[in-house]
Amino acid sequence: MEGVERDTAFRPTIIEEPYLRFKLGQSQNPKDIIRLKAYEYGISIKDLPIKVVVEKSAKKDLMDFLRKMIDGFSGNYMYWPGFRRVTGAELSFEDSDIISLDDFSENALCESLLQAFSKSRIDNKPVILLVVPKPLHKLYHKVKALALQKMIPVQVVLRETLKKDPLEFTLMNIGIALYTKGGGIPWILANPLMKSRGLFVGISFHLDHEAKNIYYGVMEVFDKFGRHLKCKIRMYSSSAEIRSIRGLYIPRDDAEKVLTELIKEYEPREIIFHKSAPFHSEEKEAIEAVCKSKGVSYSLVHIERTNPYRVYADEEDFTPARGTVVFDSTHKNRALLCTTGRPMISLGKMKPWSGIGTPRPLEIMLEENTTRYSLREIVEQILALTKLDWNTTEISVRSPITLKYSNKAANLTPYLRNDIRKGLVDIVDIRFLI
Repeated sequence: MEGVERDTAFRPTIIEEPYLRFKLGQSQNPKDIIRLKAYEYGISIKDLPIKVVVEKSAKKDLMDFLRKMIDGFSGNYMYWPGFRRVTGAELSFEDSDIISLDDFSENALCESLLQAFSKSRIDNKPVILLVVPKPLHKLYHKVKALALQKMIPVQVVLRETLKKDPLEFTLMNIGIALYTKGGGIPWILANPLMKSRGLFVGISFHLDHEAKNIYYGVMEVFDKFGRHLKCKIRMYSSSAEIRSIRGLYIPRDDAEKVLTELIKEYEPREIIFHKSAPFHSEEKEAIEAVCKSKGVSYSLVHIERTNPYRVYADEEDFTPARGTVVFDSTHKNRALLCTTGRPMISLGKMKPWSGIGTPRPLEIMLEENTTRYSLREIVEQILALTKLDWNTTEISVRSPITLKYSNKAANLTPYLRNDIRKGLVDIVDIRFLI
């Protein structure tokens, strides 16, 4: 930026790592669930049945893994005390709950899943543990869509993960994921993200690559604690000039309808919208019209994950700490937020960056704002929302759940075409997207 002094153009600062609430206390580190226990320890679920689909040659490795999951395992870095001692729930299965496959073709896999679904009791639905020899790629979304239609969650695990070191961390991550998909809440934010009753809405899209004139819009809704409320999906016909996802938007009439329904159901006083592309004029007009008529304040936050910027710190490896924010003094509604990098793990101790290359910041642009929150407070909300991804116990998660899970829902839409054509699809439980 020629002609602008660095000290006045960019103002860096560091936001404190948000705290999480567990059963026995608070911590900044999700891994402390081992000693502080799951937030809903022994409350939401007391017995978690699982059913397994696995390749015959991997069955022995799986049984050894499940034994350590249940009984506990002492590794080089920590002790996994066992599923019940962390979650308060018993992990249970019988020999008849294990389906072994000689052939791991797509047809055999889908037939085995349908068999596992059909054996599940309505009053005690299990989690399906699917152990695969290699990544499923596009088949993964087909499996997830099938599980959503049957309303039974699936946990997909690579065979090599069953022996992945450090094994204690593998056991913890998969154990917490199973507990979450069974209906448990492992942790919540220690403090609310809003000062009054409010909503966070993440907006994502998916362009149908078979029918080029069709795209799907997703609105993922969370409350002021970051708890998932619902996910709404609708199909749209695109105009000829739309050639990329960045050009997609929710038409004004439909945006007004969905937003009016959300306000009627949840009665928020403020709504913060997150989108990974600039807001379209039709979306802006709809949000302004509805929110103004209902007396609801709102913010339109464009969170750009693909950007050319990098942030370097005055440290030995130049890697910034997670939570580093660079405010742009020349554009007062713009900031760069590092959600990855060197995280703080406990008592001021920083964990070295283990990723490849330089961490990529999020570029945050506040397009409209009638709320009481400053840009810094909105950035703090985004950082906190990265910590509610219950699919991992890592601190450095790049995207807030508003966008991460609306994007996951969008990727499922081609496999839900028939359901979406019948009208608006609601996903009321985030565990089907994890």
